[in-house]
Amino acid sequence: MKKTIVIEPHAGGLGDVLLYSTLPRMFHRINPLEYQVFWSTRVPFRNPEIKQLIKLDPYLSGFLNPDAIDNPDRIMVGGNFFEKNQIIGEVKRWGNPIIAVENLVSGLVHDFPGSEFSTLSHIPWMMHQAYDFPGSEFSTLPVIYYKPRHIPSMIHQVLIDPTSISQGIPKADFEEFVRWVGRWNDVQSDTWNILVSNHRGSSGRDVFPTINQVHATDIFHYIDLIASCKMFLVGESGGQVLAAAIDRSKMPTVESNITALFTTMGFNDKIFTFPNVEYYVAGGITPNYHSYPE
Repeated sequence: MKKTIVIEPHAGGLGDVLLYSTLPRMFHRINPLEYQVFWSTRVPFRNPEIKQLIKLDPYLSGFLNPDAIDNPDRIMVGGNFFEKNQIIGEVKRWGNPIIAVENLVSGLVHDFPGSEFSTLSHIPWMMHQAYDFPGSEFSTLPVIYYKPRHIPSMIHQVLIDPTSISQGIPKADFEEFVRWVGRWNDVQSDTWNILVSNHRGSSGRDVFPTINQVHATDIFHYIDLIASCKMFLVGESGGQVLAAAIDRSKMPTVESNITALFTTMGFNDKIFTFPNVEYYVAGGITPNYHSYPE
């Protein structure tokens, strides 16, 4: 019988889900005959369209309620089974949240000697030596399997998504962030567009109420818009995690810029920060703004 891996994040937000998005692929690369990977249904998705996006994962076996199966080899992984400080510690050790999650999970599942959460520094090396799977480097970005469609009208446009469910940024701070990035990149305000969607967060809806609005019909159209625009400005939300996961390699706007405004706590934790996104920290934009990477 295959070992059953069940992914259960602590919440069903887009960013919470995508943090674990590389795990089905990781277990497939290790041994597709030994593992099957499911998403738990005990934590509902905040937006049902997130499930439709996750369904596209070719390495995923499906969705299940772990309480409904009797499998002695069932292994639960995810935010409900790791302490936040364990994830933060691993993120700070490796400098990347996806590497940290893969590290934690591989140590838990394979039970390598000394694989306690506090002594995981050797796990990537041991994983690569033991399994030597193609592309065995640990992932650094979340992953989605939807291929974006190009929207020609967005190629010179700036898409702005200031909304969030869990982390609100004050209106004045976010608007100053957009102005600053616009000045720095010589982007004219007549190219700015506020994103509107059915599932946007409640915080941030008051930002730039009079500029042009672009309506995302669903999560897949949202991805198309992000992939097609010249620049995507976003807050501390699932939107910036989604943007980090989009493969632009076949898009005309491959150079598309992703810039996010984070709270100080969110930036310091680094659980949702990725190498292909530029970060600014609220409260420090002007006169002494703090951008990352430098």
